[in-house]
Amino acid sequence: MAEYAIVLAGLAVVCLVAAVFVGAAIQGRFESTNTPTPANPFEPPPTRAVPQPNSPTAIAECEDGGWRNFPQFDSEAECRRYVDSLLP
Repeated sequence: MAEYAIVLAGLAVVCLVAAVFVGAAIQGRFESTNTPTPANPFEPPPTRAVPQPNSPTAIAECEDGGWRNFPQFDSEAECRRYVDSLLP
């Protein structure tokens, strides 16, 4: 019976030593991984200025087909009305 106890104690010591070495090896693997660097906070891209349509400031800009340079108008008369509305 004493022989079985000695063999069982020897196996327990071998298992304990193996568990310590395996634990150290696993811990070394986890510590050696590269930890990711923290990401920069999100910054939205800069907004682009939306081009405003050109607007005529004088009736001369509407005459002789000049109203076609302003896509918001369908005719010379419409362009003239717009310029007239600007004058005080």
